[in-house]
Amino acid sequence: VTRSVRPYDISEFELVKVLKMENGKEVPMTNFSYVQVFSIRGEGMFIFFTTYDRSVLNDPGSRAERIVSFMKSKDGIHWSEWKPIAAMEHGHYQNAAFWKKDGVFKLGTTFNYHPHDPAAGRVGLNWRTNLYYAESPDGGETWQTVDGKPLKTPMLDKNCPALVHDYEAQKKNVYILDLVYDANGYPILFYITSNGWRSGPEAGPREWFTCAWNGKEWEIRKVTESDNNYDFGSLYVEKDGTWRVVATDGEGPQKFNTGGEVSLWVSSNRGASWKKVRQMTQNSPRNHCYPRRPIDRHEDFFAFWADGHGRKPSEADLYFSNIHGDVFKLPRKFPDGEETASPIPIP
Repeated sequence: VTRSVRPYDISEFELVKVLKMENGKEVPMTNFSYVQVFSIRGEGMFIFFTTYDRSVLNDPGSRAERIVSFMKSKDGIHWSEWKPIAAMEHGHYQNAAFWKKDGVFKLGTTFNYHPHDPAAGRVGLNWRTNLYYAESPDGGETWQTVDGKPLKTPMLDKNCPALVHDYEAQKKNVYILDLVYDANGYPILFYITSNGWRSGPEAGPREWFTCAWNGKEWEIRKVTESDNNYDFGSLYVEKDGTWRVVATDGEGPQKFNTGGEVSLWVSSNRGASWKKVRQMTQNSPRNHCYPRRPIDRHEDFFAFWADGHGRKPSEADLYFSNIHGDVFKLPRKFPDGEETASPIPIP
């Protein structure tokens, strides 16, 4: 872990030797994956991550290979014990978020699960399925469903109350994209479903959905389609209630590989209908991949991503866009003798 020496200054960084609690003692923390870090004023620092260490479960019979886990800290150096949230069958992939308004604070996570069904030939992460959601009203001490039902952690039963939608019954794979909250603190889950793990048309269509809590029930609504399970997009909820999606759903130069051309979609009715308002990239030499939503985004720095060739080693460029879908590429080099360089507009 590295940290800037001075706040809001990227000219110098220092190595931070982070520690975690383990069996009542502080030990070095050296291995964790798929990390999401939240530094929340007045609350502390929180990390959601995946661990492959089954010892956190105290269950020698567990098959879980990817365990949804959580830890917290006041200073970013001294961390709590690793707390497993979910470890169903072969494990999970997740995406986390937080919401804070008018003194109310909560953490949330949405995840799939990796089944163990040898009879059906569905074992492990290739068959990831189902959609789950859990939230914590007390900084990760306890967890509950969206409507306040308590959850025992780690969650081990695939049919536990955190289950939002049973995609396993439909034999659908589920790929988690994003989790955001609306102005009321209601969660909106964003994900892709497909008919299998293989690339190419046989596992299509890859359908993109939002699943939004309206205070009484979950509303599942389709956004778009694409051609790869690892296509990606980020969901934005604006103060005026507008929803936006920046998505790599456009057919790219390496068809059926991860990514593609980038599109901007807008909904003014909580995802009931969507309109593509901008084809942000086109005629690209390489697929654009993984547009991310910056923390505390600015309208002029709305999404950030890279490109790359889907079928051979290649160079990669970095891009960002504004809220209107205008795209800019970062220069590969600074001009001689200069410490700054201007981004390059992409028509």
